[in-house]
Amino acid sequence: MYYLDTCIIISFFAKKESDHVKSANIINKLNGDFFISTFTALELFCNIYRNVDKFLLISGLEKASRSRLIKTKVILEYMIKSLDLIIEPDKVEEVYLKEFNSNVFKKFFETFEIIPYVNLHTGDSLVLSYAHDLKKRGKIKYLVTIDRDFENCKESIKNCTGIEVIFN
Repeated sequence: MYYLDTCIIISFFAKKESDHVKSANIINKLNGDFFISTFTALELFCNIYRNVDKFLLISGLEKASRSRLIKTKVILEYMIKSLDLIIEPDKVEEVYLKEFNSNVFKKFFETFEIIPYVNLHTGDSLVLSYAHDLKKRGKIKYLVTIDRDFENCKESIKNCTGIEVIFN
């Protein structure tokens, strides 16, 4: 029933993060399925790779490999399994976007439709578009985050998509 935003997952696992305790408290109170999109999985991968030392929380991982890429993959797999994250596959569809005079990935088109109502940054708008798709299919009701940008427009998000933002 929950779409987990990248930032709350990162803070949950990076114990030195300033929002770690807040993230852990939020996630540990929730009961239900946790969904992420392939985009969120990509954001997690990029964040872990850039900051791999923050995530050396798996005993022995620092000795297991010198490869940053292998460490990143192991940490991501650990996160996915620990939270039992359901990664919703992309539907690869294109639609024509008149303004671009071109076909675009349908998810981008749907994001263009949401942006005027919520005024979020690109990545956050795309996350919301993925979450909205899951909401329409009855898989989620909530977007769980510690990102203030979502908190600041939670009423607009609810009015536009029907998704409730859990911030605290």
